[in-house]
Amino acid sequence: MKYLVTGGLGFIGHHLVKQLQSQKHDVQIIDALTSYGMHQKEELEDLYNQRLKQININTQIYKEDVCTPEVDQVFENFKPEVIIHLADFPNADAVANNAVEAARTMCHGLANILDCAKRHNTKKFVYISTGVYEDNDNVDGTYSIWKIAGEELVKQSGIPYVIVRPGEVFGPRNITTDLIGTWFKRAMAKEVLYTKKKDTHDFIYVDDCVRGIISAQSAENKTYNISLNKNVSVEDVANKIVKMVKTGEVRTKGSNGVVRQLDTETAIKELKFKPAVNIDQGLKLYYKWISTKK
Repeated sequence: MKYLVTGGLGFIGHHLVKQLQSQKHDVQIIDALTSYGMHQKEELEDLYNQRLKQININTQIYKEDVCTPEVDQVFENFKPEVIIHLADFPNADAVANNAVEAARTMCHGLANILDCAKRHNTKKFVYISTGVYEDNDNVDGTYSIWKIAGEELVKQSGIPYVIVRPGEVFGPRNITTDLIGTWFKRAMAKEVLYTKKKDTHDFIYVDDCVRGIISAQSAENKTYNISLNKNVSVEDVANKIVKMVKTGEVRTKGSNGVVRQLDTETAIKELKFKPAVNIDQGLKLYYKWISTKK
């Protein structure tokens, strides 16, 4: 099949492209290679180079902003059957630090891609949302608000869709300002890892996340949560990292009251979704990558 992946050189995106290509699908990418207004240019350039090495050397990559009219020409030339929309801001901090640009990308950009998909008769639109959608306290603020709005835009578009809400995705070739990346860097630098007592997250290793996305796209007008389906203590994760690295120190105080576990029953039942990588295995794979990263 012909897949167009927006944000295809992002963290989840390049893993997804790699898996789709291994299944012999025809995949093209739209990616603006943005810094989100906050990340180190050098780190991002290094990550993009690493990610490019994971996908086919002849992959067609359009360095386009998803908000621009030029995107329509990509649809005209390629005529994709499936859109997987990952062009986004990566987390709540990135949105908070550049709120206007985040709103432009996450709303205007999505609307533009939906409009192109509709006019060019795309068969399926796969929207990658967030597990924070189900967090009643909305601890991720504007980020999750735009994701909720995005889900509604997709549902109202009239295009057959699938919405996937992953847990906290982690793994190699991610920006190391994410939670696990930050803790690994601190531990490796013999610094303190600060955690909140009793807070829990529901993680998912990136390869499992990608398998869930690919499985979900066979459905129509459905929403799926995918994660380890476990309440994992962030304090326990920090301690695992310190034990693995053999340096660093964990300090725990207070609590944000964040207890996050997604209901993955629908994905388990309808997609037969079952993560292959648990938290310990995933941390080892992440550490193998980050410890050799130049």
